[in-house]
Amino acid sequence: MIRRRKHHLSGGFRLAGMPKPIRPRDVPMDIYEEVIALWAFGHRTLARKDEILEARIIARSESGIWTDTVAEWSFEFEAPGVRKDLVPDQDTGTCLCTHAPIEKHCHIFNAVNERWACVGSCCIENFMGIPVEGIIRGLERMEHNPELAMTEAVIGFARKHGWLTDWELGFCQNTLKKRKLTFGQMETRKKINRRITNANAALRLAPPGPSFYFAF
Repeated sequence: MIRRRKHHLSGGFRLAGMPKPIRPRDVPMDIYEEVIALWAFGHRTLARKDEILEARIIARSESGIWTDTVAEWSFEFEAPGVRKDLVPDQDTGTCLCTHAPIEKHCHIFNAVNERWACVGSCCIENFMGIPVEGIIRGLERMEHNPELAMTEAVIGFARKHGWLTDWELGFCQNTLKKRKLTFGQMETRKKINRRITNANAALRLAPPGPSFYFAF
């Protein structure tokens, strides 16, 4: 873990030993990231990938403190490759931490400055605490078999995107652990599950825009 002084100014931050804060507006973004990396990892030949991830996420954020920075980001969707319209500076198969290859390209969004980034599922879970593997596996299971109950992780994901009404939310939660459903309940479950998986599939390929989060 990088040791940082708890000081930030206009989106910049200061590492231990740094004479003054670095702010994104002071230098081009690519140089800003390199300066961060040099100060953070100057005592070693190679930086650890979790440190590279921290530096690059902070460079794309407004806060200069890691714990506050993580709170700015949310997992939006997983795709088979990098969405270049959202993340033009990253390549398919490579995580923001430089690890390659990755199969699951998890796109995260910063609600404060509206920036995007693409990271692997392991980085999100290990360093950002977002349970994306459970969400991805749950959606895949539902797509193959819409009769299966929606997991708690998928329920939270669908609720966040506005894909569930209050009644549907209650229905999914109340039938989550029921082994036998009536014919009507099963038809309702399949209808909801198909709509959620279709909405997620559309989200992975949807163009960004003002209604990006509320299209479904």
